[in-house]
Amino acid sequence: MGQKVHPFGFRLGYNKNWQSRWFSKKDYPAFVYEDSKIRAFVKKLLFHAGVSKIEIERAGGKVRLILSTARPGIVIGRKGVEIEKLRNDLRQKFGREFSLEVNEIPVLLSAARVWKSKSFATIFVRSSAASSLLK
Repeated sequence: MGQKVHPFGFRLGYNKNWQSRWFSKKDYPAFVYEDSKIRAFVKKLLFHAGVSKIEIERAGGKVRLILSTARPGIVIGRKGVEIEKLRNDLRQKFGREFSLEVNEIPVLLSAARVWKSKSFATIFVRSSAASSLLK
């Protein structure tokens, strides 16, 4: 049997960058666990905004999140209210200072995760099976 390599890991360093950028010797397991919790929390809160990629950078006690999304207006909100609410929720849940940066995906079809979630949402809403699952 041949050994299979994940496409993302195969391309790291050549044309793709790491999803988390930080270095720690003693807090490594805690940071990896916290990164996964941060990603799950943000994905749950911003599911409707079409977030395709969440990059995390750490420097000192501050965490910087770079969100690539199909709809940046939903993430930022009117006059920045939603992004401030997200920043406060993250600070309250994880106890760290967060800096948020929102990038727009220029071509929606290039982000497979956004396309998948959008098509799944339309199928789930329209199907009769969905109504039986919700009961």
